Amino acid sequence: MLINTSIAIATDTTWPAGDIYTFDTGGTVTVNAGVTLTIRGEVVAPRRQIFLGPGSVVGIRRVTPEWFGAIGDGAANDAPALQKAHDCMALSAGSDGREQVLSLAAKNYLLASTLTVRPNPYFSPRIRGAGPLFGTRLIAAPTFTGNAVLFVDGSVPNSFNEIADYELSGFFVFGTPGTNCPIGIRVGIAGHRLTGLHNSLIENVRSENFQQCWYFCNSRNITVRRCSGKGLNASLSKALAITVEADNQGVNFTGDMIFDGCQWEQGTANHQRCISILSTVSGGGVAGLKFINNTTYGGHDAGIAIEVSGGGNATDIWITDCQMDAGSYPIRIEAYGAGSYIHDIHVTNMYAQGVQSNAVQIIGSDGTMVRDVHINGGRINGVNGEAVSVNGARSIIVNGMVLNAINSGAAIEFYNAQVVAVTGCIFSRAAAQAGGSEPITAANMVKLSGYTDYANITGNCGGYACSGGVVSNLASGTHNLVASNN
Repeated sequence: MLINTSIAIATDTTWPAGDIYTFDTGGTVTVNAGVTLTIRGEVVAPRRQIFLGPGSVVGIRRVTPEWFGAIGDGAANDAPALQKAHDCMALSAGSDGREQVLSLAAKNYLLASTLTVRPNPYFSPRIRGAGPLFGTRLIAAPTFTGNAVLFVDGSVPNSFNEIADYELSGFFVFGTPGTNCPIGIRVGIAGHRLTGLHNSLIENVRSENFQQCWYFCNSRNITVRRCSGKGLNASLSKALAITVEADNQGVNFTGDMIFDGCQWEQGTANHQRCISILSTVSGGGVAGLKFINNTTYGGHDAGIAIEVSGGGNATDIWITDCQMDAGSYPIRIEAYGAGSYIHDIHVTNMYAQGVQSNAVQIIGSDGTMVRDVHINGGRINGVNGEAVSVNGARSIIVNGMVLNAINSGAAIEFYNAQVVAVTGCIFSRAAAQAGGSEPITAANMVKLSGYTDYANITGNCGGYACSGGVVSNLASGTHNLVASNN
């Protein structure tokens, strides 16, 4: 069907499947208020407005926001057109075509309100842009109303509709300086549930200049690949590049996610974090997170923080082949409040440098339980604090680490810890300054203190870099094994 003139739709109408509706020069459709036009065939049209009027157009599987009036000049508010394009695609089950795709051009789409994406078993949206660099931008207007620029919503927990598959790819979400929009991209919300049929995909997407660039809650089965978050405002307290948080109603857990090849950056103001993993109420918790080949830059409060309180929990978290530059506390694992616990944390082949505090800090207190933390392989270089600091935790293993230029009383310290081991690690001096010798920056490689007990400190090499002994055992525990260290 060729449309090359203006058509008015005054009553609910369905254009059937089996036809291709082609819009030529001058072709438009105006839908009156309170009227719905359902199109079951495919639509072929240039990137210009073809649908006009206050009524609804639904049923098309592949859409562009320009069909609904988007301009993409960074000045006009394109949020209504983007939402209309999404809502049209959301009711396309049974229509002709393949994937359900909202195609974004290499333009600057200004949004003054949230674009809400609602996947369900019958709607598997793909929001695809032209790339985040000089490609597609979703820009939060200074007068933005809402909680996030892009929000992927779920459904009622434990219902069939919570099962969904979706994809976000190839665009840049940016907060205009001075915008009151707090979140760039939000996936999930307390009270709703979003569970992937298999891992839904978020790829090649950047979010920048928000208090929280990315926020995940009450969602599961997601792969986040080659994405990034950056907070440009270095003075914004409590800014976060990415947050993964448990359901604050304590019903469902958040997790089963893979973050692969991503980059997270924050400033140095108080409480800024690159990656924040939170659980603050008893119940759901956070579990099954894998950070692979991620890089963090800066972060006054932490590069990667795992923090639970109020009876919350975090378990089964893997940090593998990650690099953490500058900032404070590249890895921070802390539990507070009775009933809170952190279990099964695996850190493998980490690299940290230029750190202004302890590189790995582990704290369990106030009736909490932090246990089963395995730090295996990697290098920590140039730290104004301890490489690994453990307070009040149990079942902690540090194995095969290379530690260099640790500026502290000890490179590794266990205080009031139980069932811990340091094996096969090497501690070396800082690099020599011009015309000088390599300086010694720590008294001991390993220090045991408080009532630390059942410690196994064996097979380490660090005497060359220590002003005191390799191991300082000041602990009151009577079951500590210290042997074969030089």
